[in-house]
Amino acid sequence: PREPPTWAAGTAWPERNLLFVSLDSHGQKTPRQVFVHELAHVVLHWSYGEEEPPRWLEEGLAQVVAGELDLQTQAILSRAALGSGLIPLSSLTTGWPAEPGRARVAYAQSRDLVLFLRARHGDAVLGEIVRGMASGLDADQAIVASTGVPMEELEAAWSSRLRRRYAWLPVLGGSGTFWSLAAFLMVLGWARRRRQKRRKLREMGQQEAVIDAIRRDAWDPDPEHTPLWSEPRKGPPTVH
Repeated sequence: PREPPTWAAGTAWPERNLLFVSLDSHGQKTPRQVFVHELAHVVLHWSYGEEEPPRWLEEGLAQVVAGELDLQTQAILSRAALGSGLIPLSSLTTGWPAEPGRARVAYAQSRDLVLFLRARHGDAVLGEIVRGMASGLDADQAIVASTGVPMEELEAAWSSRLRRRYAWLPVLGGSGTFWSLAAFLMVLGWARRRRQKRRKLREMGQQEAVIDAIRRDAWDPDPEHTPLWSEPRKGPPTVH
């Protein structure tokens, strides 16, 4: 319907139930993530009802639903937090930066704040906020009803936590150290997930062995090999 920003990998038009995905995007997101992100905008538009959601909330939810996470986003967020480059959420309520660099900061902030909401107030809080807005509350009212915390206080707690999280980076000696550490953490996370998967498979094998043993004890073999079921009757199938 309109020309998208040059940096956009996809666009959604909820009022028309349309979405577009660029398949030749060279960004950090896969086409599948872009599709899920844009689809989330359309579905959330149906869920909010008449109330227009703040842009940061909708973009944050769409990123979380799409499973978007990369080291570049974390680096952008850390530089913004340490360099006083965070964008006030009041500026991300109805508007969005047009400049690519600031837009990336806005996306990173939105995602992190939505994750902060979920971590502090539980997995159900995001659904409660959406349902509150669908019932007619504005975003601030829905957030207070779901968390018991005013939006200004929530933003202050989030930004304070964000700066504390990245406060140690300059001590380590700059961006080179950061990327080395980030790569190490990524490999460490991969190894941890692999261990968890192996442990889960091992536990499943143990559970199946126990179930097999219970079945053997409970069902003695029939020496006469009497079938436990009869052959199906001939005739037309039953339609449900």
